[in-house]
Amino acid sequence: MCAVDDGERPGEPHLFLRDARAALHRGSERRAVVDACTAVEVALGGSISRTYPQAASHPAEVARAVDTAGGVVRLFELHQAIAPIGNVSRSQVMDRLAGPRNQTAHAGTGVTRDRARQALELATTIVHSVSPLPQAVQPRRVIGYSEARGGIQISAVVDR
Repeated sequence: MCAVDDGERPGEPHLFLRDARAALHRGSERRAVVDACTAVEVALGGSISRTYPQAASHPAEVARAVDTAGGVVRLFELHQAIAPIGNVSRSQVMDRLAGPRNQTAHAGTGVTRDRARQALELATTIVHSVSPLPQAVQPRRVIGYSEARGGIQISAVVDR
């Protein structure tokens, strides 16, 4: 059964990651980097709003703090102060997400496929840490695969 059939839908950060993966596959590195960085910003903002100690009693204050954070690096720092994400550093966020994103968005220059791939990998790590997929939309694990090019027979055996 498919997750959509179950009524489950991945959150916005996961949809931005999907779009970033598709863009990278199409060779649109600029779009991949922008969508990867956006996925992280949305995921961190949502996580901060859910976990900030004053979130329930002062939602407007929390929303203002998220809105005025000033980009992915500041959102990461704010999140680290509230609920640290292990295995990810500020310098990684700066070098692999903010730098390439600013290079393409503000300077109008392109990024290499390798830098776009690094941005997507880091974005995926952060998003999955702070905004896990609902159980019904967890990726399936392929446990068997066969392919026949000429006759088009392709099959994958998946385990839930």
